[in-house]
Amino acid sequence: MKRLSLFLLKLLLFSFCFFVVWLVVGEYTLWALGKVVLVPLKVFGYQPTGLEVEAKAIHFFSALPGRSRVCDVELTPVGVIVFLSLAFATAPVSVRRRVKSTLLGLLLLLGFHVVYLSLRVLLFSASPGSQTLLVRFLAPAGILLPVVLWILLFPTGLFGFGKMPATQFRRNVCPVCGTRKDDVVTHIVQAHGRGKKGLKSKASRRYMELFGEAGPGRPGKA
Repeated sequence: MKRLSLFLLKLLLFSFCFFVVWLVVGEYTLWALGKVVLVPLKVFGYQPTGLEVEAKAIHFFSALPGRSRVCDVELTPVGVIVFLSLAFATAPVSVRRRVKSTLLGLLLLLGFHVVYLSLRVLLFSASPGSQTLLVRFLAPAGILLPVVLWILLFPTGLFGFGKMPATQFRRNVCPVCGTRKDDVVTHIVQAHGRGKKGLKSKASRRYMELFGEAGPGRPGKA
């Protein structure tokens, strides 16, 4: 319960911090998102002539008569803030893994919003009924997506509360036998094997999660 309370407190603090950051850079972020969306719009013949960011909406202009479209983008700041807050509040995760997972999650969020906004513009121009159906089904997906990405990219965030505490592990100390080694991963493989009593043991996996799964002596690494 103590770990869960600490996680929720960190989540609240990070959410507030990222919300403040969004107030500063949000308009520029939405403008950049709109620029990316213009690429598929050009490919599918929308003939965009530009865009304009207005509060929580992006106005796409088209050379075709009656095809300009205003798209609400409330999902974008919510998704980004929620995902980043969850990613930074999750512990313990090595720095390298946190950075890689966070960047991958943001890339997937970007892909979703590019597809979502492109379809809203194109389907609205062709069929308002189809656009309504799209919003009805994809809008809830956009709300859930940040949480789903967090679960997939940071599984310890959801299931990590029952893990062995980080305080019982020390860098360069074997989690299985307690021997001090410069290359713990290689030592585990050589002394304890790759099975459930060695490299695949709960203690070994927890050690590699805390201090990084790769090392200079990790099998398969140069």
